[in-house]
Amino acid sequence: MHLTSLLLLIPAVAASCFHNTPLARRATAPSFGYTATRGPLNWYGLDPNANAACATGTHQSPIMIGSTQISKVDNSTITLFIPTVSDLEFENLGTTIEVPLTNGTLVVRNNTYTLAQFHFHTPSEHRIDEEHFPMEAHFVFSDEDGNIAVVGYLIQLTSTKDHSTPLLNTIFEDVDEISEPGSSTELGLLDFSSVTRHFTNNDIYTYSGSLTTRPAPRV
Repeated sequence: MHLTSLLLLIPAVAASCFHNTPLARRATAPSFGYTATRGPLNWYGLDPNANAACATGTHQSPIMIGSTQISKVDNSTITLFIPTVSDLEFENLGTTIEVPLTNGTLVVRNNTYTLAQFHFHTPSEHRIDEEHFPMEAHFVFSDEDGNIAVVGYLIQLTSTKDHSTPLLNTIFEDVDEISEPGSSTELGLLDFSSVTRHFTNNDIYTYSGSLTTRPAPRV
């Protein structure tokens, strides 16, 4: 699996987007989705009171990224660190599959964000030059003031395991065990060096937007 890196910065005004993540656990099955009448275009219609921001904002994520138009980050201004860990819970939340993890850090322009979780979407939510990717991973961070930063990876499939990302191979070996919403399993050793190294050594697209879960305030 090949990776393309994104950095999404979200001001504290959008903090309610933590709804339905480990920062604000969902108590019931989700009432929204990502396709058809339950998808983002109709989130406001699903609950106009709770999702009012979905109809009024101007910087809603995800977006179509024009590779020649969007900003890129100077890699020297960002530090991403996620240590090797084991025995993490791998959960099916109904709208995504997710791993809570709180011992990683992201430093952007001298501001430190702490990791909360990472999760996956298929197909990708973002597009580059109109192209969807088979899958997208989001690592969600927040700072002391409630500002959010999301490190995203657009994931392209490869034909051989030799050219794939070891971290993803390890995680998805167990994906069949969480096929039902609400199910979970325990993961073995996870080494994040391949994804942090990719983030450090390659171009990073960046923009200001929102998280991609309802109520999804736009900022």
